[in-house]
Amino acid sequence: MYFDMHVHILFTSWMDAGKSDPEKTKRQLLGFGIGKAAISAIDALVRDDHRNHQVTNEKILRLCEDNKNFFYPFITVSPEDPEYAVAEIKKYAGKAKGVKLHPWLQGFSLTHPGLAPVFEELSGLNLPVLFHDGTPPYATPFQVGYLAGKFPKVKMILGHSGLKDLWQEAIETAVEHKNIYLCTCSATFFAMLQIVKRIGSDRILFGTDAGFGDINCIWYNLEKVLNLPVSDKAKEKILFKNAFEMIG
Repeated sequence: MYFDMHVHILFTSWMDAGKSDPEKTKRQLLGFGIGKAAISAIDALVRDDHRNHQVTNEKILRLCEDNKNFFYPFITVSPEDPEYAVAEIKKYAGKAKGVKLHPWLQGFSLTHPGLAPVFEELSGLNLPVLFHDGTPPYATPFQVGYLAGKFPKVKMILGHSGLKDLWQEAIETAVEHKNIYLCTCSATFFAMLQIVKRIGSDRILFGTDAGFGDINCIWYNLEKVLNLPVSDKAKEKILFKNAFEMIG
């Protein structure tokens, strides 16, 4: 069984994207042997105000409660409203398994002063933060590394390992900061070869971007890991154990 650390849902239509079907996504994941998935909502990331985050977080918790032991909730917050963000984190500290931030869509710099109280709160909790990364100007790996250096107790996941252009930067960030984890979602196979060579398998997490693309996203991202020239033990860590130890 595999553990997917990067799955999405869209509760309401946005631009040309229709609402997601969580049951369809679940069936697709199960079809590839993926039996657990960390899931976050896109809705409040594209309509970034505290009320939308509150509504969406309630929905994501309800979805995961209805699919217990399969979907694991990552809530969303905004540094533009740090008081509300901290309140949301406190509210869900016993239920959420992490926090999802998308500085590019949400339009905030990783030097935003509103992030300080958010990460100070997270420093006292065992909640990782999953970042969209790899997209300038606000979501580069080095920028996440800046936060990782300031808040070393918070585990931070580069959700795309730098995408196709900034994977080398993602590696250097993970080498420098031991609280940085790299997710396989959208990284090229060549990048993955360099990632496992430089940082090993202990801080790599399997992810597919399921729920936002078509079924080929799942197939492609799984095949990248299955074809890595590493031991079965290393693949087991990437595909399941690391995620389970982080949030399971």
